[in-house]
Order: sequence, then structure tokens, then C-alpha cells
Amino acid sequence: MRLKLAACLIISGGLAACASPPPPPMAAAEPAPPPAPVAMTLPDGMYSGTVVSTDDSRPHCRKLPATARSQVRNGMFALQGLHGKVGPDGSVTGAGRRGMTLSGMFSNGTLDVTTMGHGCGYHYSLTQT
Repeated sequence: MRLKLAACLIISGGLAACASPPPPPMAAAEPAPPPAPVAMTLPDGMYSGTVVSTDDSRPHCRKLPATARSQVRNGMFALQGLHGKVGPDGSVTGAGRRGMTLSGMFSNGTLDVTTMGHGCGYHYSLTQT
């Protein structure tokens, strides 16, 4: 009887050895790529709003009126003689005469821009009128 049991175990073990191996585990699905950023566009038209000096303590910085206006065409505009443009991510960049710069963001319909040069800075907050 023990011989029969041993023979059965050997045969069943041999059959198990001949059986095909189990398939490899399924690989995890690749995550979907993030959606492409939505390009920001600055609608053409007239923009108006406020301008504030960012440093009133410098005597050589000129005083500007408390309000400002700028005409926008094809995402381009001008403030204080500086020419700016809005990038696809809403960032605003620009430059002008004698090393002056312009930077900011266009978001939620508001053009927030800071101009800097010669130690003088001004912040503009403009919306389409």
C-alpha cells in the first residue's frame, strides 16, 4: 500500500512538473498623461484699472496717475512705453527703453503687471472695459 501511495505521489509530482508555468502577473496600466495646458489668450480691446508705485521713497521716481489704460491687440499691449505680450500660460513679459522690464500674469480676466527700471517700480491691475 505504501508503495502504491509513493508511486502515486511520484507520478502526480511528475505531472505537476510537466504542467505549463502560470502566466506572469499582469503589468499595471500606465497612468494617463496629464492634459495639455489650456493656452491663455488676452482678448483684444481696451483695458483700464489702477496703477500704484511700489516704492514711493525714491525722489527720482515719477508720480503716475492712479488710473491707467492700455489697448490690447493680438495679445500685445503697451504700458509706460514698455511693450508686453501674454504667453500661452498667462505669463506676461516685456521690455522697453533703458533696461526697463515688464512682468506679470493674465488670469481670471485681470492683467496684473509690474514694471521695473532705475529703482522705480509700478504695479498695474487692469481689466477689459
